[in-house]
Amino acid sequence: MRFADVQLALPFILLAITIIAIVGGSLTNTILLLIASQWVQYARLVRAQVLALREREFVLAARAIGVKDRNIILSHLLPNLLGPRDRADHAERRQ
Repeated sequence: MRFADVQLALPFILLAITIIAIVGGSLTNTILLLIASQWVQYARLVRAQVLALREREFVLAARAIGVKDRNIILSHLLPNLLGPRDRADHAERRQ
């Protein structure tokens, strides 16, 4: 998250002008610039959610019975990060 903090410290307009001056001002470069500059908010949101979820009882119970970290991430954390609508769609596809 240190890289994210550094990116948040840079003003967006300064970053935009510098990158556009280096690589050019095409539509593709502009879209990539927007993606590169706005990912930090989503990364912080996901990190906060994971930090909250890892203290929930279902994760602690899975750890207590010896489930590997990889399986906890795939089976418990990721489905809870997706949200209720996506989880319902995922459950329908699994059946």
